Amino acid sequence: MNFTYREEDIASREFLLREKDIEGSFIVSIHPCGKLSDRVIELGLNYGLPFALMTCCHQNGYLVPSLRNSPDPRLLLYEEPADYFDLVRKRYIEESGRQCKLLEIPRSITPKNHILLTN
Repeated sequence: MNFTYREEDIASREFLLREKDIEGSFIVSIHPCGKLSDRVIELGLNYGLPFALMTCCHQNGYLVPSLRNSPDPRLLLYEEPADYFDLVRKRYIEESGRQCKLLEIPRSITPKNHILLTN
């Protein structure tokens, strides 16, 4: 199996025009701030690509998913609102027909420690 590493601006027109070049790709995104996390999710879902996304700088407002079953809003009472936003993202991915795991690395490495992993 051959691997090629490419670092690109996912908002660029050139990236979006190369759809045929991304077959067999896997998206890895580490600490994409706020709305960029949602953009990575959109790209992964739209192109059918698996992805590993370590979310960052949580804010609501871009993805604005219309969920059939939202996570328990009492989660907003917890110390970290990131927990709720990432559960919303996970549910959105699953309701889009993909499997998704919410993983964590130790907070001692980074306080932004959630990873959304799809197949």
